[in-house]
Formats: sequence, C-alpha cells, structure tokens
Amino acid sequence: MEKLVCRYCEIILERDDFCNSCNKPQKDASEVSFTDKTCQRCYKNVFSALNPLSPYCLDCRMDINEKDKEVDISSDKVSKSELNANINFKWLQSWFKWSYKNEKLILSWYEPEFDQKYPPTVEKYKISGDSITPKIISGEKNYCSFSYDKNMQETIYIKAKIKNGGWLSTKGVVHSLKIKVKT
Repeated sequence: MEKLVCRYCEIILERDDFCNSCNKPQKDASEVSFTDKTCQRCYKNVFSALNPLSPYCLDCRMDINEKDKEVDISSDKVSKSELNANINFKWLQSWFKWSYKNEKLILSWYEPEFDQKYPPTVEKYKISGDSITPKIISGEKNYCSFSYDKNMQETIYIKAKIKNGGWLSTKGVVHSLKIKVKT
C-alpha cells in the first residue's frame, strides 16, 4: 500500500483527505462543490446531512475533540500547579536596590503593594543571578547579603511568592524585578 504525503508539508498522512500536522485539507477548495453533506474542514462528502452548527465529518469531530481534551488537560495542570498568582499589585523596579561594602553585596527591596481590601502576604522571595546560587528569603524580610568579589558584574532577579498562592505574575508570566550589579 502506497503511503500518501501531504501536498503542503510533505509529511506522511494519517488520513488521505486531511493533514493533522499542518491542519490543511488535501483537496483544492475550488474543485469541491459544497453541500450540506460536505465537511468544512477536510472537504469530504458524507452520506447524511451535517449539523449546520458543527459541519464536520466524524473523523474531523473526533480529531477536534481529541485536541480539545489535550488543551483541557494541560490547562488543568497549569491551574492546579502553584505557577502564578494573578492579582492586582504594584511592585516597581526602583524598589529593588543594592550596595556593596567590604566584599559583601547587600540587596534590599520594598514589598509589593496590593489593590485589595484584605491584601495577601508575601510568603517568600527568591533571589537568583548568573553567579550567585538562588536564595530563598522569608517574606518578613526585605534585605539579604552575599559574599561577592570585587570587579564583578551581573544581573540579579527577585520574585515574590504569595502565601497560599503562587508566584506574582502579570499576564501569565512570573513577575520579577531585576537589577544590574557592578562592583
């Protein structure tokens, strides 16, 4: 049996009328006479009239439902994990400061401000950088210090984790402040 290849992406087809990898039908739309029995996705003609609200053949419906289940499963994993906390807050870059004295790097910051009547509390902060090992700081503190050599330069990041929530985030991306340190 000869294997059919997609005319667009040249991958071997699982179905002879539709490519699942590039999501394109294998028939040219100009050669199809559309009726109420024509699938709107793969252009295959079926025996009975299709539902006008969902004009897809059985194969396309199964494929669409399978992809919907994959999206539902992955969104459940993201929402159940402690990835991020989407709440209104203000945490400005200028609130993250550093100083250097006697081969000690001292970082200090102000905690985020929240726009709620009962604002959440910060459980912990995570500080990371290129040459420093990540450090977890209690949410009650707003400073930390590191042993740091002279004549070095790097970017240091800080993130905040909300108690009984996730990392502070903006539009699904974890929000972090960064500062460039040069000693």
